[in-house]
Amino acid sequence: MAIRPSPRRPTAGADPVDPGLGEALAVWALLGAVAVGILTTHGRRPELPHSRPGRGGLASGVGQALVFVRHPLTVAAAPLAALALERLPSGAAGPALARSAVASAVAQALTKRVAARRGVDVRPGDGPAVAGVVAALALTTEAVRVAGIGGTAPWSAGDRARLGLAAGILVPALPWVFADVGVYVGDVPVIGAPVLSHGAVHLGHHHGMDGALLALTALALSRQLSQMRTPVRREGLSLALALLLAYGIERAAQDAWHEQVFKRGWTRVVLPEVVRGGRPIATPAWSVLLLAAAAFDALFRHWARTGAMATSSPANRRPVAGPSVRQRFRRLGSCGKPRPVSSRSRPPWVRPASPATR
Repeated sequence: MAIRPSPRRPTAGADPVDPGLGEALAVWALLGAVAVGILTTHGRRPELPHSRPGRGGLASGVGQALVFVRHPLTVAAAPLAALALERLPSGAAGPALARSAVASAVAQALTKRVAARRGVDVRPGDGPAVAGVVAALALTTEAVRVAGIGGTAPWSAGDRARLGLAAGILVPALPWVFADVGVYVGDVPVIGAPVLSHGAVHLGHHHGMDGALLALTALALSRQLSQMRTPVRREGLSLALALLLAYGIERAAQDAWHEQVFKRGWTRVVLPEVVRGGRPIATPAWSVLLLAAAAFDALFRHWARTGAMATSSPANRRPVAGPSVRQRFRRLGSCGKPRPVSSRSRPPWVRPASPATR
């Protein structure tokens, strides 16, 4: 009797791939580190510019951290929450949303209570901002608990361009990174030599740093576009990340131009602002920003298509293992011979053995 061959399941590359949360966790870590730096720096030095008034240094630090939560953290929390929802299975999305809503309500209530006790200057929009950020963080935590991290997206052709854009954003952001921890970059050997710091860059947080963080967030999360389940969600997230990248670059470029070019006296031209006091203002710069967002969206979609094709190529497919050792032993009889297989139990893809081979 012919021995029945082991059935094989479809390859893993043919199944839909869920997005991972490796990039999202890295973004959360970066934003959290900046928030801690703002809290400690403005807490130690409440006389810094743009600090909120409060009772003592800690209150000033908490107030400035609330400003950071309100913008840009709430803006970055939206795509982070969308990616976490995409990671969750369909049956776990509802309970995760309910838990995140409870966590956001508790966080909003605690914010008001702590602010009242510590004398922190809380603005009307701070409570909803904290609630939104906590909800996005709770969704990410729930996605990691239910579905795991999932790792990062595989290397694709667009990652080299992403690294180049990230380097172009980080170089002008160096003065703001040191200012967030209360240090002038001009006082740092080698690094601060070509940078204008004293008299041009104040200590504390800068809106250019907000733009740099948003741009880096968009670049990091765009790596997962090729792993989205449906084209509609992929297109929506791509457009949101493209707007985020264009907006972040504009904010960072405006602040860097003003501090490193305008204050040196090299030119009298000032780049226009698109946001003032946390609110958008009517300016022709929005048309340029929207055109840049459209270009970034087309670029993201192209990278997502090439990344999806690279992931689903036969070279990257890894076949799933066949029957386990225990299953194979179950097929053996008590004397070690294969059990006879009836025509009813035989899988449809296995043909019956011919008389010549018996």
